[in-house]
Amino acid sequence: MSVIALLAVYAYFSDESNIRYDMTGIVHDIKATNNGYTFSIDTVDGDVRCYFSERPRDLGHYSLRGSFSNDHSIFFVERMMDIDIYWKND
Repeated sequence: MSVIALLAVYAYFSDESNIRYDMTGIVHDIKATNNGYTFSIDTVDGDVRCYFSERPRDLGHYSLRGSFSNDHSIFFVERMMDIDIYWKND
């Protein structure tokens, strides 16, 4: 029984749509760095500068999860979901 419960929890949290994200918006101004990409995301609260290891699609609609730097100048993305993919499947 505990194996089934463990598998159910894993399946729930591995589904991108079940994860809580910190912000949602439109990505733009993507620039390559040595280790990843910086970009801006337009949210309802304003424009936020971000860093992530993978390149997002320009003008794509994304949800982001992560944390701000100590000085709040950049948001380090831990997880990113392309919302357009989920909406196109509905």
